[in-house]
Formats: sequence, C-alpha cells, structure tokens
Amino acid sequence: MAFCKNCGTSLDDKAKFCIECGNAIIKNGKKSDNKFKGSPGEDFVSKKESLVKNSHDKLFKDTFRVPTNAKSFMKNYLPENVLGVTDLEPLEISKDSFIGNDLQEFYSDMLYKADINGSSGYIYFLFEHKSYYKKWIHLQLLEYMIKIWRQDIKNNNPEKLPVIIPLVLYHGRGKWKADIRFSSLFMDKSEEMKEFLPEFKFVLYDL
Repeated sequence: MAFCKNCGTSLDDKAKFCIECGNAIIKNGKKSDNKFKGSPGEDFVSKKESLVKNSHDKLFKDTFRVPTNAKSFMKNYLPENVLGVTDLEPLEISKDSFIGNDLQEFYSDMLYKADINGSSGYIYFLFEHKSYYKKWIHLQLLEYMIKIWRQDIKNNNPEKLPVIIPLVLYHGRGKWKADIRFSSLFMDKSEEMKEFLPEFKFVLYDL
C-alpha cells in the first residue's frame, strides 16, 4: 500500500494522484503525468505549510522529550481512573519512533514507559500536525501499537503483552469530529458481531 506524501492518505499502488488532496504520486523518482492543477501560488502555500509543520514537530519533540513536561501533561489530561493506577514517577522515555519516513512530515511521536496497574506498560504520544482531520488515524495508531508490542517482545520476551495508552494531540484547522474508539471504523457494530471486533480507544487532546 502506498501513502500520499502530501497528506498521508492511504492509496492504491496503481494510483497516479491522491484522491484526497490531488497531489501527483511519485513513482520510481518520476511524478505521474496526471498532474493536479492547483491554484496560483499553490507552491508557495505548500512550502509555507511545510515550514509550519516542521516547527510544530520541533516544538512537540522539544517539549515532550522532557519527562517533567510529559508528566505534567499526563496529570492534566489522562482520565482520572487511569491516573489512579499509573505511577508516573519512574517515567522512562523511549527514543524509538514508530512512524515511517513517508509519514514523518505529518506525524510526530514519543513513547514513554511507565508502571501501569503494577506492571510495565507504555504511554504513546502521537502528534498530528496536518491541517485537517484524518479519518483513518485509528488504524495508524493500531499499526504503531503493534510495532511497540513487537519491539517489547523482542527486547523483553514478556509472558503477556503490556498495556499501551495512546494519546493523540490533534492540531487541525477544524474541530475533531470522529469517535475515538477503534470499533467505530466498522460498518457492522451489532451485538452479534461485537465480540469479533478489535477495540481500544485513545485519549484525544484537541489543540
């Protein structure tokens, strides 16, 4: 599966341009002949937005790589029932990023290891610094969580998988409008199908 480098949308491998933003898809170092005709000044706007995204990325990383800042944020925005069973004092930062090179323009992430309910667990920050809401962010979160679990299995060989608490920091132009539960992506959410649907939710902070 390919991804648009302009907006991060998942695309068919045969796509010549992005169905969401119209960006021409680069394949084998060459852009598609089907070029999207943008408005005058589009290149300038694109470069300006890129600079803004890079500054947001730096601000996010500079802020949340400091454990005291991360602790303060968690104490204010994690649900009370989660805080009640989470020990933030031995908070340990992991410097591994789980975002592929093709999406680093749109997302930043930070992983912390913490004691959750008496066991080792993780708190995962995902900062979305695109200009608009992305429909499939739940699926991207799941992909990153699986990468975290695989890394934990490789490094620690646990008997059970650790808990991961995902936090999404959204910095879009419009308000977040989607359900934060993974099961909301499915067409059939009936009681009969409920036990077959994977489920988790994330903590959302709408900047």
